[in-house]
Amino acid sequence: MDVLGVSISEGGREEALIKIKLFLQESKLHRIFTPNPEMLVAAMHNPYFKEVLNTADLSICDGFGISLVTKGKLHKISGVDLMVDILKIAEDERKSVFFVGSGTAKTLTGLFHYVQKNYPNLVIAGMHTGPHFHISSSDIIFVDDKQKKVNYHVLKDIQSSQPDIIFVAFGHEKQEMWIDQYAEYMPSARIVMGVGGAFDYLSGSVSRAPKIVRKIGLEWLYRLVVQPKRIARIITAVVIFPYYALIKNR
Repeated sequence: MDVLGVSISEGGREEALIKIKLFLQESKLHRIFTPNPEMLVAAMHNPYFKEVLNTADLSICDGFGISLVTKGKLHKISGVDLMVDILKIAEDERKSVFFVGSGTAKTLTGLFHYVQKNYPNLVIAGMHTGPHFHISSSDIIFVDDKQKKVNYHVLKDIQSSQPDIIFVAFGHEKQEMWIDQYAEYMPSARIVMGVGGAFDYLSGSVSRAPKIVRKIGLEWLYRLVVQPKRIARIITAVVIFPYYALIKNR
């Protein structure tokens, strides 16, 4: 279904998991992206980002606001919850995983402990905080030459460890563009997924909203209370996105 020019997959969580299991049986890389209202607004201002989002083999609705503006035709599926589902599938099917992103060793250490506790038989091919970079239009710009080398070593680690699944957590736009520009360096992978702040939540670095709060669509309010610096992102999600959606549907 098209939402502000971005195609988002219809169907619920179970349908998504069926597709994911099929992806793991095929001999090519499949991209999983998790568009939320902020990402859709960003895509309106960055044609390349919109183009990248539309390369997804599975594009899940990760935002209550998207579900609202589509009158329930798209069901919200949390990217964090879907990642957890994939970890379980990977453990059951003996598929290896690689985690890249977060930017901090502390977060990755917390994530490692979470995985060990909850998925003791999961094969971890590798973990890396990843390079520091920012984006400009269609370009990835590394902070310095050292970060270029870090990126090179991450890609070499991915190639040598041959993971089946790669989770990328650089934050929206950055992670999708990084995946698009370096997909050729992931020859063994069957799935690569942009997971935003999932590492932070699973590692315990950032607390998630209580389940009831998420269910009624007020996770944005909880995040604002816990992380007031997110106010600009919250305004984009709960004010700017609905405005754009309303204008387009007139």
